[in-house]
Amino acid sequence: MIVTEHIGNGLQTAEIGLLEAMLNASRESVLLVDTATRIVASNSAARIAFDRTGSGLEQRRLTEILRDADLHSAIRNALDHGET
Repeated sequence: MIVTEHIGNGLQTAEIGLLEAMLNASRESVLLVDTATRIVASNSAARIAFDRTGSGLEQRRLTEILRDADLHSAIRNALDHGET
C-alpha cells in the first residue's frame, strides 16, 4: 500500500498509521479512490481480488478493474455530493 505517497499530504503520521491499520485489518476488499476515481490505496484483499495483471492497483482508474455501471454511478454520486 502506498498511502504515504498518494494521500499522505496533510495527514499526520498517526493518522496514516491508523488508516493503514484499518485497511489491512479488513478481510473484505477495500479501495480508496480520489475525486477522479483513481485508486490511491488498497488492502491486500483488494489486490488479491482485482490485481489480475500483477501491476498493482494504485493510480489505476476504478473503471479499469470494476465493470459495474451502477456501482460507478453510486461512487460518482457520492463524490459529487461530498458523501462517503
